[in-house]
Amino acid sequence: MEKENFWDNFNISKQCKKYGLPLWKCPQFLFAIMGIVIALAILISYFVGMKYLAEPFLVLILVFLETGVLLIIAFGVVKSFENLTQANQLKSDFIDLISHQLKSPLTAIRWGLDELKETNPEKKGEIENLEDNTVKMLNMIEKFLLASKIEQTGINSRKKEFSLEELTVALLNTTFRKEAHLVRVKSDRNLPKVKSDPEQIEVVTENLLSNALKYSNREVDVRIKRDGKMIKLEVEDRGIGVPEKEQKSIFDKFYRSSNALNIKEKGSGLGLYLSREIIKNLGGKIGFTSKKDRGSIFWFKIPAK
Repeated sequence: MEKENFWDNFNISKQCKKYGLPLWKCPQFLFAIMGIVIALAILISYFVGMKYLAEPFLVLILVFLETGVLLIIAFGVVKSFENLTQANQLKSDFIDLISHQLKSPLTAIRWGLDELKETNPEKKGEIENLEDNTVKMLNMIEKFLLASKIEQTGINSRKKEFSLEELTVALLNTTFRKEAHLVRVKSDRNLPKVKSDPEQIEVVTENLLSNALKYSNREVDVRIKRDGKMIKLEVEDRGIGVPEKEQKSIFDKFYRSSNALNIKEKGSGLGLYLSREIIKNLGGKIGFTSKKDRGSIFWFKIPAK
């Protein structure tokens, strides 16, 4: 068994799979590449030394010194990468475990509250408030699980034809039923259906609408229109906007702009990161324009059928 474990250390493909990393990001692969670079550097040093140094012994010392220094540097760099990779893997495993452990009891609480609402009509408002907060927690857990899945295995898509307008309206009538009166949807006539994954597009649309309502508390405009061979959805708010210096980081994982941190209702910082990864995986594009204290327009576009 020990012999097998020892040789497993030389199986680059297996080590990369263990960390859930592509080959070009794997520490063991990087070490192998650096080994090749070191070997080439040694050969070059040897031939240069033989040409310009008369004493072979000096050439040998030069090559040995260079080899030692390069190996120490390479080992230190790769070991640091490996430690970071292991720490990242532990973090992902922890988030995955905790999320799964929380999901089941929260789901049970949600269904229990739904039944209580039917049997206690006099307390319907209070129960609905508890239900909404439970749904928010479940949505946050789903985001953590999806982010973990993206890092480890990527996203599997099930594409089919559907109406982006119908999906958006349905989302307003369910998830955003309390805020639906603040959202105005305008769609071009005779728009073709899109061919994409409706569940994943629903996640992206929900993220953009949630941010717009959270950071503005005013009217939000949703526009769905044709853009060449693609269908584009824009969500415009008149809220706090994104400071210009921070706009390049807005799609980074766990990132929240400095002015968003002052908002009473906190977020996970995962919504826009997940949206970017989903749209990229589906062959679409995502972006935004924003001015601080004047609002933002977040948009994505995906191929029509």
